[in-house]
Amino acid sequence: MKVEVEIEIEMDSESDAEAIFGALEVDDEAFIRTMRKGSTIICLVSAKNVQGARRAADDWLACLTSSLK
Repeated sequence: MKVEVEIEIEMDSESDAEAIFGALEVDDEAFIRTMRKGSTIICLVSAKNVQGARRAADDWLACLTSSLK
């Protein structure tokens, strides 16, 4: 089974999104792809199962939370 999850985060401005994107892009792995469109940050998670997708998404969201502080 292949599981895909998409997370979209709308930031207050394009400059905020660019700064957060720069911090998150470094954490991209085989399971995660991070993109930015204007003031929106998009995370695409792809995994072999639900548990793997959940772990990858959780890690990405933890990095996002740290970047927002």
